[in-house]
Amino acid sequence: MGFWPGLVTAVLGAGLVTYFWTPPFYSLQVSTLADAIGLLFFIAIGVLVSALSETMHRSRRRLEGLLQSIDEGFVVFDEDWRYRYVNDRAAELLRQPASSMVGRAIWDVFPDIVGTDIETHLRRASARNEPVTFETFYRPYGRWFRTRVFPTLEGFSALLEDTTDRKHAEEASLRLAAIVRWSEEAIVGKDLDGIITAWNPAAERLFGFTAPEAIGRSIRMIVPADRQGEEDDVLSRLRRGETIEHFETVRIRKDGTPINVALTVSPIRDADGRVIGASKIARDIGERIQAEAERARLFEAEQAARARAESAERRSTLLSESSAVLSSSLDAATTLRTVSRLVVPRFADWCIIDLVGRDNTLERVAVSASGPDTEVLLSELQRYAPDWTSPQPSAEALRSRATIAIPEVTEETLVSTARDAHHLAIMRQLRPRSALAVPMAARQRVIGAITLVRTTPGHAYDTADVAMAEELARRAALAVDNATLYSEADQARAQAESANRAKDEFLAVLSHELRTPMNAVYGWARMLQMGQIDATTTPRALDAIVRNAHVQLQLIDDLLDVSRIVSGKMRLDIRPVDVHRVLEGALDAVRPAAEAKGLELQTLVDPSAGPLNGDPDRLQQVVWNLLMNAVKFTPRDGRIQLALQRVGSHLEIAVSDTGRGHPARAVARHLRSLQARREREHAQPGRPRHRARARSPSGRAARGSVTAESAGEGKGATFG
Repeated sequence: MGFWPGLVTAVLGAGLVTYFWTPPFYSLQVSTLADAIGLLFFIAIGVLVSALSETMHRSRRRLEGLLQSIDEGFVVFDEDWRYRYVNDRAAELLRQPASSMVGRAIWDVFPDIVGTDIETHLRRASARNEPVTFETFYRPYGRWFRTRVFPTLEGFSALLEDTTDRKHAEEASLRLAAIVRWSEEAIVGKDLDGIITAWNPAAERLFGFTAPEAIGRSIRMIVPADRQGEEDDVLSRLRRGETIEHFETVRIRKDGTPINVALTVSPIRDADGRVIGASKIARDIGERIQAEAERARLFEAEQAARARAESAERRSTLLSESSAVLSSSLDAATTLRTVSRLVVPRFADWCIIDLVGRDNTLERVAVSASGPDTEVLLSELQRYAPDWTSPQPSAEALRSRATIAIPEVTEETLVSTARDAHHLAIMRQLRPRSALAVPMAARQRVIGAITLVRTTPGHAYDTADVAMAEELARRAALAVDNATLYSEADQARAQAESANRAKDEFLAVLSHELRTPMNAVYGWARMLQMGQIDATTTPRALDAIVRNAHVQLQLIDDLLDVSRIVSGKMRLDIRPVDVHRVLEGALDAVRPAAEAKGLELQTLVDPSAGPLNGDPDRLQQVVWNLLMNAVKFTPRDGRIQLALQRVGSHLEIAVSDTGRGHPARAVARHLRSLQARREREHAQPGRPRHRARARSPSGRAARGSVTAESAGEGKGATFG
């Protein structure tokens, strides 16, 4: 009850007493002084009681508000362990509504605590009648609670605190402390001024300072004097909240020994997120750096050994390939050019080979370079080919019969070997860095020199390169000497056999040529005899017989002309030629044989193919040979095509068929063989020279082609 309700009650009570129990009865009048004084005392006592009640009520409200505002749970028990009061925090911790607990015994609300440490501690507090504090783990909730029990007159009260988070933090702190203590890495704590606040045993082992010696001192005691700026930068970055990871640097031990360390520095923040210090982890990386240095040294040694082995293998391979090339041909100049191309760029950036001629002059037979620009410059050096008195390294090697090695080509070297200013300018553009000039000697005679040049800096020729170059020169000299001996013997033998060989080849070719016109004559005559030709075709058949008989007579005249057989010359009767008529004559010559096999003859003639100058009989002879070959190698019911077209200033006659033909590689090898044979024949006087070309149209196998220069260009015809 409050003050004002109590005051009203007192006044009403005084009125009732006056009305019912004070004479005059049933009246509110006070007749005596004693009654008036008594009534006043009654009202005063009522006011006093109301004031006390109001004070107690306010105190209770303040107490309840205080108990509801605290962070701890507060409960009050009577002497029978019944809940008398439960604040909101206690209801929250106990996970029960306060209304469901008040009036009930604790053993009824939480029967699972009977027989546990919680019951033991509570009963011990009640028995001792003194405050007791204990901490227990309540398994159903999985939480730790700290309980403080205080005895009261009517029972006891208790304060409950959830200490689970603090327990976990303490456990984490203990684990962290154990990790820091037993860590193999040095862990150091410091504030933002660099003052050491923590120093674990690993730091003692790494830096040599004990924890009492280090804590309280500046971290700069382990920073070298020339690296103090690093610490300034680290502290500046820490103040900005940055983390420094794997920072490799050098620190100083207590005895002054420098050590290589890798640092990881992380900022430490307070509850408000402000940076208040730093934790530094230091790892000794000295062994790793030594291992890396040793690994790098071993790797360099391995690379050097591998480079030497690869260089030796390349030299061996180059010598092997060069030997194969040198032994594959008896043409010295061609062989040496091939060798020079093998040498570049594997052993030199450019290579020059000079041979000593019969008149004791020097002839430059091979020049190879690793790039087109270098080839152009080397071609300009042809006018500066050395002689016996030249100061150039190749001439000096020939005179001394010893290798001239120039590990480093200097400006003085270029000036001393150049003949004039233009020669010097070309050499400067070539930029030689290292050079070798090696003589080639065989049978106590110097036959030439090989000049090898490298233009790449740092790749100077060494003693192994000199030995390899000398071996290459020795093998090249033997090959050239063998080629010379063979050439001399071959020329003597060739002169004796030239006439017979020319006659035999001419007879072999002519005997083959005799068959084609004879086949045409026989075929048309046979068709006339059997009546297979009508009256309109008879003149054409007779014309073909007469024309081919005439050709055969001419071939017989060639056969009987012994002087032309011996000389190897072919007589050509050059005059204007009607190419279309020649092609028709060739087709008529092979038509009987083609029809006998059921072959289809097709012609494709370019209308722009004009007249030309040449021998029509020889041209027809070539074309019918190609056609007869096509008839021979084309299966029954096949197709043969004769095409005439203009190609630039030439006329091209091509014969193609649907026969199997030859692979392109085989044709190419055959043409190379023909070309090599003709080059050898070209070197021998009196041998015939021809030109031929084979081609393979898409989807068909070409037997051959003939190219003739147009008479309109003022050139003679060429057949092959």
